[in-house]
Amino acid sequence: MFNNMVQIKKANEAISHCWFSEATMNFFNTNIESGVFYGKYFITSERHPGKSRHFNIRMANEDGSIDTIGDFNKFSTLAAARNELERIVNEPVE
Repeated sequence: MFNNMVQIKKANEAISHCWFSEATMNFFNTNIESGVFYGKYFITSERHPGKSRHFNIRMANEDGSIDTIGDFNKFSTLAAARNELERIVNEPVE
């Protein structure tokens, strides 16, 4: 479990991934749009040239790797991404 984005970034770097490197963030025009929710989730936005910004729910795994939850660029608003994240974490775990 992570308490903040600094911990997630350090864990990602520790496994030699470059998810949060300046070059990667600039290439995908990525913004981190939230803090850490429920110890592992956070929201980003990406904007491709000539297109509007879209939002993604990300999950930091214990090893520091990052997964996208759902389809890439699925959400057109930050509010929609937050609502989906709430739905995900409030569902019963089987």
